[in-house]
Amino acid sequence: IALEVENSRKGLSRLTRLMKRWEEMEHLVFVVYVATNIEIEQLLIRAVKESNTEQPIGILLWKDSEPLGTTAWTTRGPMDLAAIGRAG
Repeated sequence: IALEVENSRKGLSRLTRLMKRWEEMEHLVFVVYVATNIEIEQLLIRAVKESNTEQPIGILLWKDSEPLGTTAWTTRGPMDLAAIGRAG
């Protein structure tokens, strides 16, 4: 499983090209794109539809990923990824 986080708006042709490259990777069963906002999520959905890729691809909105658990191991100790960028 590959995980891609998209945080910036890219051109549709560039996204389609990036998605197609996953087809070349052996033993890759699923690609998850995490969109940091709704605009990028919609762009990713459009790119997947237009790419005609055979690779199974899922799109997840960052705010919807919190129930999955967002604590990551880091060299400075556990970090709650969902809290990054929040005022507090």
